[in-house]
Amino acid sequence: MATKAPNLWRGVTKRPSLTLFDEPAPQAHGTTTFIVPGKPSAWQRAAKFGKRHFTLPAMAAAQAAIARAADGNVLYPFGPDFAGPVSLDVLAVFEIPKTRAKGKHRLAPGAPHTQKPDSSNISKQVEDALNGIAYHDDAQVCDTRCRKAWGERNETVITLRAAV
Repeated sequence: MATKAPNLWRGVTKRPSLTLFDEPAPQAHGTTTFIVPGKPSAWQRAAKFGKRHFTLPAMAAAQAAIARAADGNVLYPFGPDFAGPVSLDVLAVFEIPKTRAKGKHRLAPGAPHTQKPDSSNISKQVEDALNGIAYHDDAQVCDTRCRKAWGERNETVITLRAAV
């Protein structure tokens, strides 16, 4: 007997095209949600060449993708001058591999993703990428939740809330 997948979308106001979940609640004042297309990536320590440190190109590209998705989607009260506390909710959706889409060991959309990258590193990447876009500094993020799940396509759903 098949078990029902857990509702990983509780509290998320916008969702990708997965079909197993409840309808989202309408966006509240002080809440912004946007979707970053592409495979979720994790924060990586700066590389070193001699005495010089530099950001890896893949990490810089992932941060640029998050910044592009946030551009025009970050609503009031958020912005580069926002100085209040922020609550961050990240849902990283990984595409189900074709080898696990059917058969005895299949993965259902919404099933927890328990492989790398770590959820803490995904949330760090998002926090760093939104510096100067959604808030002044990522030190303002006082509440972070990051969930990883399997889905139909690779994407990251980011929700910002003004924390009280």
